[in-house]
Amino acid sequence: MTAVGVNSPATEAEVFAAHEGGKLSVGVTTDLNDSRALSIAYTPGVAMVSEAIAKDPALALRYTWAGRLVAVVTDGTAVLGLGDVARPCSATVAPVLAYRSRTRLSLVA
Repeated sequence: MTAVGVNSPATEAEVFAAHEGGKLSVGVTTDLNDSRALSIAYTPGVAMVSEAIAKDPALALRYTWAGRLVAVVTDGTAVLGLGDVARPCSATVAPVLAYRSRTRLSLVA
């Protein structure tokens, strides 16, 4: 099996290892190493930011990840030309589609 645009063939083990656990993760963007940091990032700090966003919804783009999200919606009936392989199979493709879409949007913006 050779991936498109790659010179060396990918082994089955490499392909399955790259997909194990999915391809996306969620991580923190700030240190949460003590109770003070946690209170700033979570509660009560989050209330202050939430109230500001409620007054000015445009702030959501600055203080949340709303401006960095891409949605990929599928019913699984046409996954990579494989036909109707069902929704669970599309979960292997959607994260990369979202990443590629986000990358293209960043290049354009």
